[in-house]
Amino acid sequence: MTNSLTRVLLIVVAALVVFWGAYALGQTVAGDSEAPDASASPSPEHGVHEDDPHAPESADVAGLNASDGGYTMALLEEDHPAGQEVSVAFRIVGPDGSPVTEYDVVHERPLHLIVVRRDLTGFQHVHPTLVDDTWTTELDLTPGAWRVFADFRPSGDQPRVLGVDLTVPGSADDPATPADASVAEVDGYTVALAGDLAAGADAELTVTVTRDDAPVALQPYLGAHGHLVVLRAEDLGYLHVHADDAAADRGELTFHVGVPSTGDYQLFLDFQVDGRVHTAAMAVGVTEVADEEDDHGH
Repeated sequence: MTNSLTRVLLIVVAALVVFWGAYALGQTVAGDSEAPDASASPSPEHGVHEDDPHAPESADVAGLNASDGGYTMALLEEDHPAGQEVSVAFRIVGPDGSPVTEYDVVHERPLHLIVVRRDLTGFQHVHPTLVDDTWTTELDLTPGAWRVFADFRPSGDQPRVLGVDLTVPGSADDPATPADASVAEVDGYTVALAGDLAAGADAELTVTVTRDDAPVALQPYLGAHGHLVVLRAEDLGYLHVHADDAAADRGELTFHVGVPSTGDYQLFLDFQVDGRVHTAAMAVGVTEVADEEDDHGH
């Protein structure tokens, strides 16, 4: 009897050893099959969203993204037909997910819309109308890729500049060459730009407006005698500065401009004479970086 009982116990122990060994082996195999492939590319981080494929890795100017500070610009339609009075509608959505309907008036308007072709040959500065929660305006669009900037300040918050792309399908004529000089001729006026820019420092640019070699008295427009939109050609990074009006009656405007990096910059100047607004396009190349001590006045 004792020998029989001993044999039964040995059989039970052996069966348990085989069972637990097989279980451990199965767990090891399963773990190996679920382990990540070390050669695979890592998945993108949550929350990373590249709005603008032309944007650099670090944004050092405004308008490179459709979202900023919890605010997002959304076109109701991304594709629009070519034409001189094309209706464009969009919303600004706030941090709470609802469309923003309250704005502070800045330079006489609650929102400034800057629209520029990506090849820098077209420029418009318009002021949409807000109906309920949607902004609408009419634009003069030709086939090609456009960048649309909304420049605004939500009530009780800081200023924001949001940028989105707008596509106009169709065959485009060979585009005009963007301005590459410091002198522009527009509507019979000569606009001349003087001054140098250095990356990382505030610099002074002077613009003179003449007609038939005589200075032209400039009128206020949207709270300033001159509006200068500066776009970095590489990615359309956006700056918007206003003139020092001290010599506007003599056709001279001074702008204090701080560009963040070297490169080519396209400048669009809005000015008003005799109740009519004109836009001059010029360009500046920035090849120097400001000396840090000089920039801080030491």
